[in-house]
Amino acid sequence: MFRNTRKGELQWVSRCYGIWINGSTEIVVRADRTRGRISCRAVAIDDGVFRSDLAAGVPVAGCISVRQSFSKWVEAPFDSAVKAKRVLPTVLDIQLPFALEDCVYEFIEETRRQGKLTSLAVGARKDDVLACIESYRARLCDPFVIDHAGLAIWDHSLSEMPWQNDESARIIVFMEDDQSMLVVGRDRVFLNAHSFRSGDMSRVSRLLRIALSDDAVSDLDRIRWLWAGSAARDSETVMRLMAEVSVMWGERSEVVNDPGEFLARAVAIRAMTCGRLRCNLRTGENTHPALSLRMTRQSMRSALVILAAGLILVVGSLICRGILSSQDAELKKRFEAHVDALAGYHVTARGSDAVEAVERQTKEKIARLQPFVDSFDQRIFKVIETVARISAKDGLICSTLSVRHGHVVVRGLAPSWNSCADLKTALTDAGAVAKLDRSEDLIDEMVPFTLVIEHANE
Repeated sequence: MFRNTRKGELQWVSRCYGIWINGSTEIVVRADRTRGRISCRAVAIDDGVFRSDLAAGVPVAGCISVRQSFSKWVEAPFDSAVKAKRVLPTVLDIQLPFALEDCVYEFIEETRRQGKLTSLAVGARKDDVLACIESYRARLCDPFVIDHAGLAIWDHSLSEMPWQNDESARIIVFMEDDQSMLVVGRDRVFLNAHSFRSGDMSRVSRLLRIALSDDAVSDLDRIRWLWAGSAARDSETVMRLMAEVSVMWGERSEVVNDPGEFLARAVAIRAMTCGRLRCNLRTGENTHPALSLRMTRQSMRSALVILAAGLILVVGSLICRGILSSQDAELKKRFEAHVDALAGYHVTARGSDAVEAVERQTKEKIARLQPFVDSFDQRIFKVIETVARISAKDGLICSTLSVRHGHVVVRGLAPSWNSCADLKTALTDAGAVAKLDRSEDLIDEMVPFTLVIEHANE
């Protein structure tokens, strides 16, 4: 709703015509953009190039006079732009002498001061806008843009005659034969625009007393007068009118370059460039068909871009999904192969059930292989080595030697009762816990014995 800097309605074109209609007189200016710079030239309404350009669709920018339009600063009691968007139209409707629903309007500038938001509203009654468009069509041209004359005069004056440091207020008089326009601003800010009968400087003084504060009036040297319009070509008229107000409003006065073409030049340049105070009152159902078509194409282009982006995202998502699905299938295949290899058979279970099945099978394998693992324990090797060495020395015959869960069991025959005890003593010295069990002598006087060596692996 509030954009202090806006694009020109015809910013994309390289040529545009600005036209100001003053009664029965038409002032036409051709604006050409070359290497980023805009140059303007006045042409006649019946100029052959102008007519051929219109036939070729070169756009035209026009404006509605201050007399047929309005410009108002509307204040909201808070500084929230969201709330102001809802409230300001109602406040504007109250201040206007006619219904807002019968108008074309825009809020184009905003300021915040002391916790309140103030916005500049410009507009005109719909019937007046249509009448303005018809006046252009009567000259065989259909304007793309209907600018606000007061804003165009103020904004373009800042471009052609920049604000000076010693300037506190600016008064622009746009003089025509019958009706003239007064545009007032202070501290680079547009205040208002008024219409008055040409030559009626007493009304100008009354309007200035309303628009400007006492501070501006007290320092007359800082008030700058600018004169434009067809009548401003007459320097004697300008000097005579200036003399009527110089006592109260100062005598710092200048005439703009090519004053008669000033407004036509302003609307053309404003339409082709971005900047502040841009507006177009030809909107809604009255929008120029070419602009409507362009906006439709831009919307379609934006929609196509969004659609293309969406299709890219969908295709990318499908591709990623396919890649992830393939990787997932590969991982599942490898997982199942590892599960089958660990279990030693094909495991039909899946997921955590498969892991549990592998764990059970692995524990069973470990339990079955534990004796083989234990047999490679260095301490058991030491026990067996001790048994073999003592048996060879004392003549013991070892018939069996078994290893199970860290226990070594030796069964055999000893040549005497005490030779078994010597084996037990040797094992005890080697760090093992041995338990000896002996039986009565056999016929050949050999003593059967069983030696259990416990905790041999601890």
